[in-house]
Amino acid sequence: MKNILLVAVCLIVACSSTPELKEGHWTGHLTPMNHPEMSIPVSYEVAYTENGLDINIIGSDGISASAQNPHIERDTLFFMFNEPEEQVTLECELARNNASGFSGECTDSSGKWAQFTMVSPD
Repeated sequence: MKNILLVAVCLIVACSSTPELKEGHWTGHLTPMNHPEMSIPVSYEVAYTENGLDINIIGSDGISASAQNPHIERDTLFFMFNEPEEQVTLECELARNNASGFSGECTDSSGKWAQFTMVSPD
């Protein structure tokens, strides 16, 4: 009986633990709401530090922005970053779309958004 209880507790802890992102160089695209025909390459450097999850977003021009407060809740990745060209803060909510990627919108305070995708290094 003790073994069954121990297995049940381990399964509950495993199921409720936060899924981690694979460290490394993720790829993806962004599509601005005002130009749905565009698909601009973007990449992400994902790492874990003593402070937790760290994501650096790199635009097609090589300019990077650090994600603020990146975290995963269930199957959704949340973060904010200061968009360097427009000088606005974007709030992002990307849902897991399969075993190796995320997609969703990053929105500014006026409601303008861009669709972002992230694909794991695998």
